[in-house]
Amino acid sequence: ARGVKHKTVIHPVFDFKDPRPGGGLGGVSFSDEWLSFKDKSIPCAPSYLNVSQRFDAKNLAIWSKVPLYRQHLNSSQCLQGVWDSLVNTALDLRDGTMLITGGKYIFRVRQSDLSPVGAAPNLHVVDAAEVKRVIDSAKGKNIPDASAYLSEQLHLR
Repeated sequence: ARGVKHKTVIHPVFDFKDPRPGGGLGGVSFSDEWLSFKDKSIPCAPSYLNVSQRFDAKNLAIWSKVPLYRQHLNSSQCLQGVWDSLVNTALDLRDGTMLITGGKYIFRVRQSDLSPVGAAPNLHVVDAAEVKRVIDSAKGKNIPDASAYLSEQLHLR
């Protein structure tokens, strides 16, 4: 509608975003990088945490952030669910904001910094460097629940 274009991105399950490579929209590029707990034996660890980035005219990153929301899984081990960050779809609202979907959620966020517009208690936008620091600090530790560890270290609700 009104010239807003949507195009599928290369992903085995979904999705629709702007036609630029990587599925960018409003100057924000989704899923250009991923962070993960390399040790697959850590319970309740997200497979990958997607990093969203905003670039300047010279293609230098202005910021790199991870939009975190809980993905509830049917697992006796992960009663609190697992953190996820995949932005499934995005729609430019042409007022400096966009709607993004992730899991079962729809969030309205600012294009300038991904911060939520209005109340969004299920969304936490964290600097990618901070998430990487927490993941790196987990190396060599016996962590019974990676999502709980992320919550504690990043001070998430």
